[in-house]
Formats: sequence, C-alpha cells, structure tokens
Amino acid sequence: MRAAPGSLTTSARRPGLRPGTLWLLAAPSLRASRTRAALVAGGTGAAGGLVLITAALFRVPAFALPPRDTTGSYEVSYDSRFAAIVTSAETRIGVVTAVLLVAATALVLAWQAVSAGSARRHRRDRALVIAGATPGDLRRLGAAETAVAGAAGGLLAGPVYLLLWLLLGPAQPAASRLLPALAAADLLAWACLVPVSAALAAAAGACSGAARTRRSHRKWWWLVLAGVALAAVLILSRLGGVADRQVQVALMSAAVAVLLLAALAAGTPWVRLKASRMSRRASAADVLATAGLRALAGPAGRAAGVLLGAGLTTGVATVLLGNTLRQSSAFGSGGALPGIVLTAVAAALAGLSALATIALAAVDDLLTTRRSLAAMAAVGADLATLQALQRRRLRAVTVAPLICGLLLGGLGYGALTAAAAGPATDMWPLLVIGPVEVVLLVLANRAIVRLLAGRTVTAIDPVHLRAA
Repeated sequence: MRAAPGSLTTSARRPGLRPGTLWLLAAPSLRASRTRAALVAGGTGAAGGLVLITAALFRVPAFALPPRDTTGSYEVSYDSRFAAIVTSAETRIGVVTAVLLVAATALVLAWQAVSAGSARRHRRDRALVIAGATPGDLRRLGAAETAVAGAAGGLLAGPVYLLLWLLLGPAQPAASRLLPALAAADLLAWACLVPVSAALAAAAGACSGAARTRRSHRKWWWLVLAGVALAAVLILSRLGGVADRQVQVALMSAAVAVLLLAALAAGTPWVRLKASRMSRRASAADVLATAGLRALAGPAGRAAGVLLGAGLTTGVATVLLGNTLRQSSAFGSGGALPGIVLTAVAAALAGLSALATIALAAVDDLLTTRRSLAAMAAVGADLATLQALQRRRLRAVTVAPLICGLLLGGLGYGALTAAAAGPATDMWPLLVIGPVEVVLLVLANRAIVRLLAGRTVTAIDPVHLRAA
C-alpha cells in the first residue's frame, strides 16, 4: 500500500493521532496488557459489587434507639428476618462503613493495575511522541485503555453482587441474614454503576497516561487530618449525653473512614522516611534495599495504609470477640458473632488486596530496574542475595503497619470499651490472633518472593547490560 504524498504535510499541519489509531493502540494485544485489563476489571467489579451491597443494606428495615436522655420506657423490637447488626440503625452504619472501606481497598488494587507496566508504556509513549502524538493524545490513549476495562468491571459488579447476596442472604438462617430480597432497585443501581465505573477508569487511565512532573510527597497536612480524625473518634466514643445515637455512630464512622484514608495517603511519605532511615544503618542489606524501597514508595505506601486498616479492624474484632465470649447471655453472643465474622472477613480481604498491590508493583519494578539488577548479578550478587533484599523490602513496609493497626485497634478500642462499660475487657484474643497474623504476613511475603523468582532470574540476565 503506497502512502499519500501529502500525508506528512497534513500530519505537520494537524499533529496528533486519529481516533481509529487510538482505539487500535488501546486494544490489549500483548499478554501483559490483557493481564492489566483483567486486573482493572476485577478490582472495579469487586468494588462495584460491594457498593451495590451498601445500597441494598439501606433497604433493610431498621430500628433506631431513642436518645440517651430518654426517661420513659420503650420497647426494642428488631426484624426477625435479618441479623441484629443490620436491623439496628446504629450498627448498620458501622457495617456500611466497613463494606465501603473494603471497596476502597479493591479500588487501590485497580489503581495499581492501571499504573502497572510503566516501563513498556513509557517506551511506547516516546515512540508515539516521535511519530507526532501530543500530550492530549497520550491522555486519551490512557483513558481508552482503561475505559473498556472499567465498563467490564461495572458489568462484572452484577454477578459479584448476586454471589454475595446468595452468601449473605438465602444461604444464611433468618437471624443471620444481612441483605433483603432482590428488587428493581438493584437492577437500577447496577445500570447506573456501569457508566460510572467506565468514567472513573477512564479518568484514572488519563492521569496515568499524562506526563507529569514529580510532586513533593511531603503532604504532612494528611497527618494533621489523621490526628483530628483520631481525636474525634476518642471524643465521640466518650460522650454519653449525645441526643441522637445514630448521629453519634455516623460521625464516628466518618471519623474512622477519614483516619484510614489519611493513613492511606500518608503511606508514601512514611515509606520514603523509612528508606532514609534504613540508608543510614550499618547493615548492608538495609542499604541495598533502600533504593528499591524508594522506587516502590507509592504502591508500598498504599499497601501499608491498607494493612494498617486491616490491623485496626482485626484489633477491634478481637476485642468484640473477647467481650462476646465473656457474656453469658445467648442474645449477646448471637447478635455479635455475625458482626465479628463480617469484620474478620473484611480485614482478610483488605490484607489480600494490599499484598496483591505490592506484588503487582514488584513485578513492574523488576521490569523497570532489570538493567541495574543485571549489573548487581554481574559483580557477584546471586539469586539468593537478591531474594533476601526483596524479603527485607517487603518486611519493612508491611509488618510495622499491621502491628501498629493491631495495637491501635485492640488496645485502644479495648481501653475505650472498658472505660464505657465498666468491667475489664478480655484481651486474650489479641494475644493469640495478633502473632498469628504477623506470622502469616511474613509467610505471605516469602511466598511473593518465591512467585517472583522466575521474573527475577529473567531480570538478572546479562543480556540486559547491553547499551540501549
């Protein structure tokens, strides 16, 4: 096929790529691109299904307790078709908050999938710029790459919601059901969710495709916001004369959400600060792991924030478990156990999302830094040494946030419960479950390094030492 003689002149007059060319380039032709699109669709679908769960929870008939200063007698009657944690207007707000936070962790994984493959896309973008692509073309290309995956995730949210509805609804006895029967509102919410998912994914892809200058990560105002949220949690939990219990619980849930989101955003500067401290140590492993830790500051910080939230949630669940097992009444145990199970599942899902996020970032880092890794292997660093550095890097950004979350959730919430209720809080579940979670996290880090062994061997191949 012969090119038109005036094609170059036309391209010079109107630089940029045609829409058909953009969609052709956005098609996930490579296996890495298809994996990236699948991860974006999966994370978006999981988050969308949880959002549909949140909307369905508000269709459960709930009973609000009267104000605390009420002196007259009143009768508390919950709907026997559902669990007590969702028929109480106060505890249902906490359940909604937990579900939305798990949805946020799924979106964190989806965002990491959007930003994955940066080395390959950087080479492609340089070639497109040489061919005449503009920054707007790169943004549109990034949006087109992820918009289809986001729309697929929105469509996947429906089956995810149906699966969760079966598990939390008909599969449970009447006293433990969390969700109502299917209704037309579920179909309407799903229909609205599909374009919203596509738009959010397109916006994320446009941000990842734009060439931006690196901004300073010293956003210490996030720490101030986290301190304010923590102070609000303490104050609201100690207030006994609040007129509306539902408003108090809603404000406390909002404060907890702000605290966890602030921890998520402040993770990057914390990782950079930890890398600076590690670089001043005498250990050779710490010094060598510093450069890789700085390169993974963004995704490692997000994973650290998620693990902090998972540890906080688990710590609170251990206190609830200890108090429930200490109670002698069957009503207290039966009403609290579904909430404890739901809290534990939410914490486990958040932890898995954090590990998947940092594993995906580690894969991208191996592709980006393979030339430096090959140079280290050429001067004598074997595979075992590089894997030890990877394990050290993962431990540095995962173990400490989980332990801090466990202590903050377990000891902090236990102290607040003891101060409010009077009797001592049973802390033995934290002493049992806490160390088990830390050991499982260390084993998960080792498993991630083992899964990356093949990619690490490929990265240290001497062929990468060739001049580009």
